[in-house]
Amino acid sequence: MTEVYKIPKENIDQYWLVMRPYLDAALNKYGVNERFPLDHVLLDLCFGRSQGWIVVHDGVPVSAVVTEVEQYPLGSVMIIFLMGGESMDDWGDVLHQAMVAYAKEVGAKWIDTGSRRGIGKKFYDRLGYTRKYETYSFEVKE
Repeated sequence: MTEVYKIPKENIDQYWLVMRPYLDAALNKYGVNERFPLDHVLLDLCFGRSQGWIVVHDGVPVSAVVTEVEQYPLGSVMIIFLMGGESMDDWGDVLHQAMVAYAKEVGAKWIDTGSRRGIGKKFYDRLGYTRKYETYSFEVKE
C-alpha cells in the first residue's frame, strides 16, 4: 500500500531527516547542488515557498518530493521541482494521483516537471504528460 503525505511547513523539521537523503541524492545526481544547495531547499520548505511531500510504500518511506506553485498571466502551474526515491514503479502512479489532486486544490492548470529521458519515457509518457522541451546546461568557466 502506498500513501503520499504533504508535510505542513510547520512540521518540516520533524520529517527533514527522512526527506534529506532522497533530496540530496537527486540534487547531487544532476549537479544542481552547485546552484541550489540543500539548505536553500529546506529554507523554501520552512517558509512555505515550496511544499514538501513524503511517499510511504508498505510502511517505509521511499521518496521525498518538493513542489512549487507559480502564477503565470493565464493561470498557475504546479511544478514538481525535486524528487528523489527508490522503486518508482511501486508508487509512481499513486504519487501522480496525489499531485493531480493537489494541483486541482490550488487551482493549477498545469503540472510541470523535468526528468531524465529514461524516466520520462517509462513513467511520464505513460501517464499522459507531453514532452515540451528538454533542458540543457552549459557551465561557464572563468
